[in-house]
Amino acid sequence: MPEGLITEPQSIKKFKEGRLLRESDLRDSLEKEDFQFLGMGKESIVIKHPDNDGEVVAFVYDRFSPVKSIDRFEALKIYHNQRIWQALFPDHFPKITMSSGGEKARTVRQRISRGRNIDKTEHPFEEVFDECKRNDLPIPKVDNWDFNFMVGEDGNEYYVDLLSNSNKGEVTTDWDRDKLAVFMRKKFLDASTQKKV
Repeated sequence: MPEGLITEPQSIKKFKEGRLLRESDLRDSLEKEDFQFLGMGKESIVIKHPDNDGEVVAFVYDRFSPVKSIDRFEALKIYHNQRIWQALFPDHFPKITMSSGGEKARTVRQRISRGRNIDKTEHPFEEVFDECKRNDLPIPKVDNWDFNFMVGEDGNEYYVDLLSNSNKGEVTTDWDRDKLAVFMRKKFLDASTQKKV
């Protein structure tokens, strides 16, 4: 199924409409529809991509206003902002493959599987803050809720939420192009990645 055609499960629609009230009811209902529930926060409900084990689909909602929507322009900004951060710090941000707006807003992202030995982190997320400070780059605005960070099987600590969710409506980062170019050269990013950024 092409990513743009991922249909919102009926269970999620019922939850947004208040016909399912508890997380456990949502989980059970999704299982009956053959979807694997992975979790939920205050802004999205996450399921395993129905056709790709390596991806997740996060359906946007707001716990206090369940029929939250984001417009298409905001969805586009979310997509590009996340791709830039992922290109700069691939060991700390999952790849995003789709972001759509409207009442059925959603994102499709790389699935990060939790590592078995989470006590040993090869690359803690703190490295992102340190590198940004050292290179005079913007500091990513993250929601410091514990569940937004996960140590993957590769030993890297990932931020698994979207940066835009924590920016209080600001979904883009203001970059100084000259400093960004210097940083990309320092990190030996290939020409294709630099052009993408």
